[in-house]
Amino acid sequence: PDKSCFIETSCPCGVYLYLVSKHRYDTSSALGGPSMIWISPIEQMIKEVSFCTYETADTKSHYINLVSLTNKTSGVSLKGNTAGNIPLTFTPVTGNATYSYARTALADDSYTLKGSSGVIAHVYGLGDSESYGYSAGSTAKIQKGITINDKPFIAGVADSISVCLGDTISFVAEMKNIHPYRDWE
Repeated sequence: PDKSCFIETSCPCGVYLYLVSKHRYDTSSALGGPSMIWISPIEQMIKEVSFCTYETADTKSHYINLVSLTNKTSGVSLKGNTAGNIPLTFTPVTGNATYSYARTALADDSYTLKGSSGVIAHVYGLGDSESYGYSAGSTAKIQKGITINDKPFIAGVADSISVCLGDTISFVAEMKNIHPYRDWE
């Protein structure tokens, strides 16, 4: 649970964090119900996001894991609405010291995470018989644009696309392929 790794591929892939369930594995360290969290690629770093924890009768332990460029960790801040500034301790990512990660426990609160050069984060909560988890935002750059039903979508133009209830909608977004070492500096 306290290890990191850098994954680099020559083809597209998806990475998820799996929270195992106390119901499936009879171990004293397993908590909650199963959860699966999408881990956004570093190319999708965001500069600011607001999020909150979700406390229930069973889920009272909340956490955040985040990644930033190592030389930009001083520009990362996490502030709770009632908890105030949360200290973050960064450790280099195993396999690529260009990036560092931080993990910290959170109180039940709403938060704002900022990173001057961008961050990737996910939030999760664990309880005795349930859990939750989610990606705390990411960004994608649109290169050529968005088409809906083979027509270009133009933001702010009311008549650019019209559909009716029950219509089939075909959606295409062409994204820019970003190289993390060039585009985040």
